Amino acid sequence: MVTPCPVRGAYSAQNERLFCVPTAAFRMMEALSLLIIFPWGALLIGAAFAIATYFRRKMIPGVAAVLWTAYAAYEYLMYVRILCTGECNIRVDLLLIYPLLILATVAGIISASSKSG
Repeated sequence: MVTPCPVRGAYSAQNERLFCVPTAAFRMMEALSLLIIFPWGALLIGAAFAIATYFRRKMIPGVAAVLWTAYAAYEYLMYVRILCTGECNIRVDLLLIYPLLILATVAGIISASSKSG
């Protein structure tokens, strides 16, 4: 697991640079990593955006709902090892998926909370 940076420019005993991330990014990755363990959590987020779409009649929360629901299905298939039959400890796919979900979430929240039609 990735750890937060204890000291800027930290090195291991073998004089190799330690991989670490800034604290805010670490907390966000920790929160999103819960969705790997509990893939149905992403479905709840998708449902929340679907409800916002129904009541606010806006398209952007609907797009966020579709993306979160698709991610929930994808992550569940990864969890039960249908899409990933081997070693899946390194998930490079999440480097593309997480920023997309974060962008869709922010845009969906802003759109759903705005008063303009």
